[in-house]
Formats: sequence, C-alpha cells, structure tokens
Amino acid sequence: MLFLIFSHFAQGQCGKYLVFNSAPWGQTGDQSAMNAVFGAGGWTQATYNTSASTIFSASNCFVMLEGSEIGNAITLNSFLSTNRTLIENWVNTGGRLFINAAPNEGGNINCGFNNTIINYASGPYSNTAVAVNTSEGVFQGPFLPMATSFTGGYFAHAGIVGTGLTNLLLGNTPAPAGTVVLAYKKWGSGVVFFGTATQPAFWSPQPQSFNLWYNIFSYTNTITTVTTANSVAGTSFCTAQAAAVTVNYTTSGTFNAGNAFTAQLSNASGSFASPVNIGSVTATTSGTINATIPAGTASGTGYRIRIVSSSPVSTGSDNGSNIQLNAGVTPSVTIGANPGNIICSGTNVTFTATPVNGGASPSYQWKKNGNNAGTNSNTYSDAGLLQNDVISCILTSNASCATTQTATSNSITMNVNPLPIAGITNNTGTTILTCNTTSISVTATGGSTYQWDNGLGSNATASINAPGTYTTTVTNAQGCSSQASITITQNTIIPGMPVSINGPSSVCGGSTYTYSIDPVANANYYRWFAPVNATIISGQGTTSIQLQFNYATGAGNLNVQSENNGCTSNSVRQLLISYTAPYTPNVSIVLILQAVFAQALL
Repeated sequence: MLFLIFSHFAQGQCGKYLVFNSAPWGQTGDQSAMNAVFGAGGWTQATYNTSASTIFSASNCFVMLEGSEIGNAITLNSFLSTNRTLIENWVNTGGRLFINAAPNEGGNINCGFNNTIINYASGPYSNTAVAVNTSEGVFQGPFLPMATSFTGGYFAHAGIVGTGLTNLLLGNTPAPAGTVVLAYKKWGSGVVFFGTATQPAFWSPQPQSFNLWYNIFSYTNTITTVTTANSVAGTSFCTAQAAAVTVNYTTSGTFNAGNAFTAQLSNASGSFASPVNIGSVTATTSGTINATIPAGTASGTGYRIRIVSSSPVSTGSDNGSNIQLNAGVTPSVTIGANPGNIICSGTNVTFTATPVNGGASPSYQWKKNGNNAGTNSNTYSDAGLLQNDVISCILTSNASCATTQTATSNSITMNVNPLPIAGITNNTGTTILTCNTTSISVTATGGSTYQWDNGLGSNATASINAPGTYTTTVTNAQGCSSQASITITQNTIIPGMPVSINGPSSVCGGSTYTYSIDPVANANYYRWFAPVNATIISGQGTTSIQLQFNYATGAGNLNVQSENNGCTSNSVRQLLISYTAPYTPNVSIVLILQAVFAQALL
C-alpha cells in the first residue's frame, strides 16, 4: 500500500518572512508583494543576520529570500551554504520558499535542493521573459490583468540550472534563448521557487508586471503539493496479470469541484517523462485511489508513483523509494538423453531436464509413452527402453510472477537396436583338455565382428590350449554387443601302475581264462597286452579280461597299463604265463587193434 499526502501549512496560522539586507535598487516591490498577498502586518521583515532557526521555524510557512543587487547576493550565497540542511528539511515538511537573486556581485549561487544553481558567473542577462505554460497559477491570478511576455532593462540578471524543475519563464537577449529565469521544484511536502528577476518597476507592460510579481508570491504560498509520506522500499508487484495497488492520499488547500486526483507510474528508471495513468478519483479531499498497474509492464526495480491533480493543476513528487515490478515470466523445460536416443537394447539412458523460470524449487513429472514414470527429480534413468518409446517431462514452476505454472518439454523418441544373439560352437566336441586332446577349437557366432578375451584375438574361430573361461564379445552391424562364454577344463593326471594281475600263471592251450586287477586311482582305462599265442576276447579297457590261448606250448607275458584320458602310467604290470598244448592219440594204431580183435572172434 502506498500512502501519499497533499500538504502545506494552513493559511493564516503560520508566519511569513521576507529576508534581505537592503531593498534591491531601493525598490519596494518585495514589500508590496508581501502586503498584497498576506496583508500589511501579516508578515515579518528580517535580514541575513537574523537567526536561520528563527526564520525557518516550524511555526513559519512562507519565506522569501531576496539576493538581488549589491549587499544581498554574496550574503545570500553564504546564508544558503551555512543553513542548507535546515532549509531543505523545512521545505520538506511543507514550507514554501521563494529564492530570488539578480546579482550584481559575486558568482554562482548554489541554492541546494539537489544543486540547483543561480548561474550568474556567465552573465546571462535577459531583456525579455516569456511564459512556458500559461495554465500555471502565476499566469492565472489572483492578480489580474496578466501578460504572457515581458520586457525590461534588465528583466533578469542570471539563469537557473538544475534537475526536476518546472519552468515558468524563459529569458532571451542577450542571454541564450531558453535561459530559465523562473521555475519551481516540489520538495517533500513543500515547494521552492527559484527566480533571477530584478524588480517589477523595471518591466513592462504595467500593471501586468507588478501583478506577475504578486502572483509569484501568491502561487508559492498556495500551490498544492503532492508528496509521498511513507516509504515503499521493497514493495513488489507482479505484472504477469494486472496488479492492484491501493494509493491513499491526504490533501490540504482548496481543490475545485470536479477535480481529479490521478496516480501515475514512472518508467523503470523513475522517470515521469511518459507517465502511465494507473488510477484516478474525482474528489476535492483526502481519499483512496484503487490503482491498477497494467499487465505486461516491464520488469524493473526503480519504478515510482506520484499523484497529480487536475483543478488546480498540480504535480506531486514521487513516492521517494523504488518499487519493484516483476513482469510475467514464462516457464519452459527441455530434456536431453545421455548417451542419446539411438541405443542398444538394455542400455541405461539418463534423461536430464533443464528448466527456465522454474523457480527455486520446481517439480518434475516424467512421462513414458504418456504414462507417469520416474520420480520428482530433474533426472530420470531407464534401462528397459523399447523401440519407439517416447520420453517427455512436465515442469511445475514455483517462480514468482509466472504466467503459467506448468510447461511440457520436448519429446525424445527412442531408436532401440536389438542385441546380437551371441553363441560359441565347440568344433572339437569336448571342453576337457587331456593328454589326447591338447587343443580345443571354438567358433563365435551371431555377429559381424568378434573379440575374444585372454588373447585369443578377433577372429571368429580360436584355439584354446589352456583351461579357463573364455568370453567372446559379439558385435552386430548396429554396433550393439553381447557376450558368450565357454569354460575349458583340463585332466592330464598320470595314474599309477596296477599293483598285480590276478589269474593262473600256468594254463592249457586251447582254453580261456579270466585275469583281473584292482582299480587304480585316477585311471579310467586299462590297456591289456596279450602274450604270444593268446587273444583278449573281452574286457579290454576294464579291470577284468577273458584271455583265450591257442593250442600251443610256450610262455609269454600278460601286460596291463593304466590310463587317464590318454595319459598312461609310467610302467606296465606283467604276469608270466606258461601254456601247454593238450595230448592227441594216434588214430591208425587204434584201428589196427580193433581189426585184430575182430578177426580173433571169428
């Protein structure tokens, strides 16, 4: 809320002072003006020797400081310099001050009030003076008739230079055109007029010249001021939509029927060069303006608000402290994917949201194919993406002055390439390295390129000569990879020699006999070697064999050796076997005896 006040001291209840050391050029124009405006006896004459605290007492409301002519100008400059803070504070609380100097001595006079200067050093004397805005009070009365241009020899002896001035009269010849010779500035709750005029007796036309002088005194005393009473530093408004602001104002003085009080907004730098009317009320007394700052007003931290009135026309000073306006900000969000949107099946992809105007604590809702996914985080990871999955994110902003709370990101459509089906073909047919099988051949399948570990190279086919687990990385044309592994073991333990051979050591030829041994640790095969004239008819490779002997007589060794996958015992076990051929009778003798016996019987 802004609190603005119109104020000046109530008429007839405060003191008025005219201050000079001597009447300029012996003229009495100043005294005549004081009498005309305040009445004879209604004011006090003082000099620059009078205590400044007396002149600028809180009980006084009007002071005219005359600095024209020798004896006044230098003293006025010193008086202003010594008492500047006192004087400015007095005006700030509602005092009405008229500083006039047409010097004939010294140099520039610094009047204070943000370095407003009566510029005498360069000698801009003016023979003429022309009204800038005839609607200003000095040209409206109450002393009439009135003119809008004046001449004199000289009308003014200096120019006025400063900021924030409302110019009333501009001088000319020999001064540069546009030299300011009469102006005023609102200061807090009061006003200060600055003049460089001589005396009205030196001007023409008449009586308009004297009336102008009287009106300057009158307007200084009666001009309505509009000022800020309360600071609004730090006040902030959002203009994403129209922003309501309540402006309270207090008036003093008389306003005419039909008067309108209007609240005006400066630009972001505090300038009222092109003010924006934000609210008004038709009134003649104190009240409230329900103002509206337009939607879309640009952001800035240096805005000010002032009040102006229409009848009489009066422009107030600004509120005295900066107002911050925050124009609407539009939230947005973009997402990106790492490592990208073209991936291999099973790749873990991390999506990251980058907000704009998200505020201090934005929230996120991730979407996968339009369905909620993930958590309230600016990142979302997924290792189960499929071809043509679509990822997006909805941002909810908590930024102040956001035009909308939510924003939807761009969408990322995934291109998911399948993994190759990695395989290994065992060309050798075994996964065990033995004394018989010293190398195993394998071939990787399923891709376009291959890479074996353990130094097996990058060809599809590799030879494995040592036990272990071997892995091949299979890569397809899309660059996607999968792996297959094969485990190779080794069995090359040399078994011990059989302890003994069980079976007869003396046999008959033509017969079959059983021979056996006890099992040998780590042996999985037993190789028997038959003696001469004998044949193994069954049991080769086992611990028991059937051995058939020929019809012969002789002797020989039965040998047996233990084996383990081609690894043989270091020696063989032997058994010496003697074999004898069986006796066969003579057939011819038997036949003869049979014949003799048969003949005898006859």
